Amino acid sequence: MPAKGPRRLSGAWYVDLAVVAEGKSCPICEVLGVASYIFYPEIRAYCGARRAKSAVAGDSLGILTPLIFSIVIWCAVFCVLIPLRNLPGLHPTAAWLLAVAAALAMALAIPLGIAFLVALLLRARSKKVGELRGVPVYWLGPYTRPPGFRAFTLPPFKAIFVVGDPPERVLRHELRHIEQGKKITYLRAIPLGLVFIFLGYPAPWVATAVSIGLLVFLFILPYISWTLERDADIHGFENAENYKRTYKAVLKKRPKSRLMRFLRWISTHPPWWVRASERYYDRRVSTLRLFLEDVFSR
Repeated sequence: MPAKGPRRLSGAWYVDLAVVAEGKSCPICEVLGVASYIFYPEIRAYCGARRAKSAVAGDSLGILTPLIFSIVIWCAVFCVLIPLRNLPGLHPTAAWLLAVAAALAMALAIPLGIAFLVALLLRARSKKVGELRGVPVYWLGPYTRPPGFRAFTLPPFKAIFVVGDPPERVLRHELRHIEQGKKITYLRAIPLGLVFIFLGYPAPWVATAVSIGLLVFLFILPYISWTLERDADIHGFENAENYKRTYKAVLKKRPKSRLMRFLRWISTHPPWWVRASERYYDRRVSTLRLFLEDVFSR
């Protein structure tokens, strides 16, 4: 979308942005996102792009650099938290669980490392162009792929980053995520905290307790994420018509397969066809009910 200059939106100034990313998402990012439930979808457009221009000096920002950075950091953490002398004395089950915990730690930590690194890069070169209800808005560049814009927030900063030309209702959606900041931080800290307990004290009973805690948490985490996203949608879009008007360029048909619909729910966001329904914006209808109706109906 060509730059058109500043635009006034109910107390917020922002402009179209310089090219940051275009191309297709990296399969590795997609797998990590589904596996951990907490990967930032907005980062995939940057880290997973075939071609991406860094916000710093125009350097290439591909998926490889932040992945290596995260892996090196977390391998160093593992070396500190897992004394080698403890491994030979572990029961085979505890050793197996230890490997699972390490894998979970990587799956949970790599996205956070990528998000933090990208946040630093974006914040270093972005330009503040206004505020929305006291929250600064930064611009990055135009977005040429449908729907022609992206907007997102990043945990290290209480700010809204925009790419392209998003409508105000999209900014209100992101503003709600900033207001949810503490809840989102706790959601990401709990599983990592459990893993760190396990890594620091790899005893069989600790392994069992942490494994049960992780399983329980990972089962309820998607539901909590759906609830937070739905709350932001209601505050930002207010109704299904506004949502469909905003994303009409990328809306597709609802899958006929129940399995495909179920797999699409394995994400931090409810499926788009649910978000485009009027019942989704009715708070009297629970998110769990929407999930069950969508998966088990024809």
